[in-house]
Amino acid sequence: MASGLVPEAGEGPVVLPYGSGASTPACVASRIAAGRLSAAGRPWDASFPRPDGPDCGKARFRLMPDMLHLGGEKGSVLFGVTRQTVFAWRHPRMRDSVPSPAAFDAVGERWSAMVARASELAGMMSAAADRAAADGRRRMAPPLTFYRLRSDWEAWHGPDDGGWRSEDCSVWLAAVLLHDMGLEPSVVYAEADPVAMF
Repeated sequence: MASGLVPEAGEGPVVLPYGSGASTPACVASRIAAGRLSAAGRPWDASFPRPDGPDCGKARFRLMPDMLHLGGEKGSVLFGVTRQTVFAWRHPRMRDSVPSPAAFDAVGERWSAMVARASELAGMMSAAADRAAADGRRRMAPPLTFYRLRSDWEAWHGPDDGGWRSEDCSVWLAAVLLHDMGLEPSVVYAEADPVAMF
C-alpha cells in the first residue's frame, strides 16, 4: 500500500500527501509511510492535495493525531482546547486557525513514543526470529499482542492513561517494520483474563 514511500527515497524531507478522508487508502498509506520514515530516522512532512497556499503544518498535524487516534474529544483533552478548535486546526481551508506550538509538542511527543515502541517491538521479534533460525527452526517472528478493548488493556496494565491506543498503534507499525525486514508479521488478541494466556 505504501510502496514508493520508503526510507530510501531521495534527500531531504519526504512530503506525503494527506487529505481529509482519513480512511482512504492514500491516507492510510501516508500514515504507514510516515511511521516507516520516522522509524528510519528520516525527516518527513505532509501536504494537503491541491494546496492553495502554505498550510503552516496543518496537514502534518492532521496525519499524526489520525495515526494516534487522537481525534475529537481525546485531542481536545490532550491539547487543552475545545473540539471546535481541534477541528479548525485540522481543516485545510481554515488557514487562520493554526495548531499551537504546545499542541505540536504534545502530539510530537506521543508520536515519538509510539515510533520508539514500534521499533522496540520489531527489534525483539526480529531477534527471536534470528534465534529460531540459529537453532535450525524456521525464521519466524513471534506474534505481536493486540488489545482489542480498553478493558483487555486494563486487565493487564491497570487503569488506562492513554497507553492502550498508543500500544495498539505501535503494534500496527511494528507489523509494517517486520514486513520490511522480510518477516511475516502475525498478531494475537490479548485475553481479557491474563491467567488465560498461560
